[in-house]
Amino acid sequence: MTTHCFIPLLGKRLRATELNYCGAVTATSKQVTTDGFITMGLSADVEAGTEIIVKKANGQMCVNEKLAPSFKRFGVEIEFCGVNPSLLAIVSNAKVYLDYAGDAAGFTIPEGAIEKRYALELWAGLSGVACLPGQTDEASAYFALPFVAAGVPGDISIDGENAVTFSLSESETRGGNQWGVGPYNVVRNNATTNEVQSLTVTGTPTGGTFTLSFQGQQTAPIPYNASAANVEAALEALANLEPVDVGATGGPLPAAVVITFGGKYSGSDVSTLTTTGNFVAGTNPAAVVATTTQGLPGVPRQLPTALDPLDHLLIIDTSLAPPPSACEPGLVSPQPNTAYPGAVFPSFPTITASDASNAAKLPGLGFIASPLTNWLTGQKITVGTYDFNWTGSAWAAGTHA
Repeated sequence: MTTHCFIPLLGKRLRATELNYCGAVTATSKQVTTDGFITMGLSADVEAGTEIIVKKANGQMCVNEKLAPSFKRFGVEIEFCGVNPSLLAIVSNAKVYLDYAGDAAGFTIPEGAIEKRYALELWAGLSGVACLPGQTDEASAYFALPFVAAGVPGDISIDGENAVTFSLSESETRGGNQWGVGPYNVVRNNATTNEVQSLTVTGTPTGGTFTLSFQGQQTAPIPYNASAANVEAALEALANLEPVDVGATGGPLPAAVVITFGGKYSGSDVSTLTTTGNFVAGTNPAAVVATTTQGLPGVPRQLPTALDPLDHLLIIDTSLAPPPSACEPGLVSPQPNTAYPGAVFPSFPTITASDASNAAKLPGLGFIASPLTNWLTGQKITVGTYDFNWTGSAWAAGTHA
């Protein structure tokens, strides 16, 4: 286990998701993602620990204790840039006001008790980091407030110098969330595929050398009949490759040398090595590199561990890009169970055996194979205690033959 240290910087997007009064996402829940906010602030509400002081008759301390403080909740304040009636209707007591065309043209603020609930997610940048190692999506710090009581729009000021902004106040987090792992993909799992390339020498040369180039860096000359260790050492000498970033097996040349990328290139679709040759004799000799396995990042997934019902805030780093900003609200679409070889899922009441009839139920439960091509011998997923595999067109029972 390693520890991720990161510095959140600037806000990218926030997403508000409509919840029912109990804090659960429903079939009619809507969500809005926006970059139209200026600030989002959290203020901790803490109950000070009780102080127990008892003095003797002479004024000296007999008992001097203070109990631990207790965290109660966060107050949530947001200042928005512009008006999005659908968003305000999720996070406050605002109600959408429709025009003649039935469009959400504005909002009203009624009096009365505020009983709306929502979840709030926010993505921020990471100082000094564009993408996490081995990833291609933008890196982010991810904040989640899984259960928030709606607030009210704050003070509105209209003058001759400033743009009109709208703020949210009196909103606060609640205990008893039912967010679990959430309905959205917000992280990547660790089921990465490392890039594998094959190096061969063709044309049966009897001597000479060749070079390999990786992302603008070129190796020293490598013997035409080099061993896998020779090839690995030449690559590791490049400024952009560390010993943990590349390994080589097989060979010696002209037999195939298998080059595998890892380390900071783990899960990355790296560029194919290029070659130059200076061979002796043979028939059109050449050093040839081909990609045999494309590097792939981890599969987008929901949170790896369900939030405790008493969790008020989650902060993590993620290599999965935030969703795009959109003015229109959308229904919450819970993510499918992305099923990659080796994945293990909890039991489903309707999956009662590892057979063809139960395999046929998996698409209806949201299971989507990754990859969608025919899986390899020995690959499978496990649902509860039952195994299934993907044939390239359908789910089948058991381990792939």
